[in-house]
Amino acid sequence: MSTAPTVLASRLLARARFRHLQVLVRLAELGSFSRAAQAVGLTQPAVTHVLAELERLLETRLFDRGSRGVTPTAAGTAILPVVRRMLESIDEIADIAAALHRDGASLLRIGAISGAISAVLARAQIGEWSQRHGVLVEIQEGDVEKIQDWVARDAIDLALIREPAIVPVGWSFERLLDDGFVVLCDRRHPLAQIPSVPTEALWKYPWMLGPLASAPRRALEQWTARENAAPELRLIATRSMAVAWMMLKEEPLLSLMPYSIACSWLEQGELARLPVEVPFTIEPLGVLSPRENASELVSLFVAHLRQCCATGNADPGATNRLASESASAPARPGPPPAGS
Repeated sequence: MSTAPTVLASRLLARARFRHLQVLVRLAELGSFSRAAQAVGLTQPAVTHVLAELERLLETRLFDRGSRGVTPTAAGTAILPVVRRMLESIDEIADIAAALHRDGASLLRIGAISGAISAVLARAQIGEWSQRHGVLVEIQEGDVEKIQDWVARDAIDLALIREPAIVPVGWSFERLLDDGFVVLCDRRHPLAQIPSVPTEALWKYPWMLGPLASAPRRALEQWTARENAAPELRLIATRSMAVAWMMLKEEPLLSLMPYSIACSWLEQGELARLPVEVPFTIEPLGVLSPRENASELVSLFVAHLRQCCATGNADPGATNRLASESASAPARPGPPPAGS
């Protein structure tokens, strides 16, 4: 009869040490007790003992021993990514503690989607603000699901996201910037050379797909269905901005993106924005922060964001928006894209 996970967890909390984790990772990387021992600063018998102890705690064999060294078993391979993340968290804790001790700074933990980083934090001049107030600002980029997890685990002090359908209990959302879709392409694209682009011309060129289950992808699918169009699609869906930029540069593709994500490329002249009206809207960007008992630091930073985003629009031109009052307007696309 196998031991219950709760029993194994209690046993690990009571008896496991970080040294067990170090040995596990080094053995997997180096494949040798002697080399692993040298890497962690122990004797070879000590490493053998640490591994045997961990295997007893987990009641499972983690490595196969052979004349040519050791190799992880299926169980060892399965837990290695988790162990590596645990050790990375220890390094992160040490880095934060060292920085706070060195600089005497307070810590502000921010989780943000990529669109909020390029459109909101760029306006906030975060480097200058942190220096002026003596605050160590830790910014983590993630998609909506990851940020929701950080909020639930109290791993961040505030979040910069799109307006959520449901606000977590005890938190409040404040709009900062409206956003809108734009059609992007390389500056050398044939459509970028003409002053006026009819909608029907868009469907004569291949399009880059948006990420799966994202607002840009849903909007493009609804747009083409509405226009009864069937443009050629590149079957690569990515949330990587580097990959998107590379694809747009490699061939005459079109892409539908939130202005907040595209703004830095447009401002630097890397890509072109076509003068077409996109008949869909996207949720505004804003800040999610604790509704009660927010720290003075969080309140100070939210007030700073409010001032920096006083224009209320990520897109200064705001030319690519369909009036929501239009009776013929389609339904607003669903939840915001993760990571945008």
